[in-house]
Amino acid sequence: MTQLKEILTSAQCECIQKQTINHDEPGSLLRDFSSFIDFIGTTGISVSKKNHLVAMKGG
Repeated sequence: MTQLKEILTSAQCECIQKQTINHDEPGSLLRDFSSFIDFIGTTGISVSKKNHLVAMKGG
């Protein structure tokens, strides 16, 4: 697989460095991501073969 290397501009780096990241900010995004990581756990989850997306389970 080819990896793409992207270079951030100094303005983009400055913007990222100014971001507040804590338990409350940027809000639900971090809480949602944390919940997803908790869901995956240490055993992992099934993903689709083609796109590596979370596999849907019937039932």
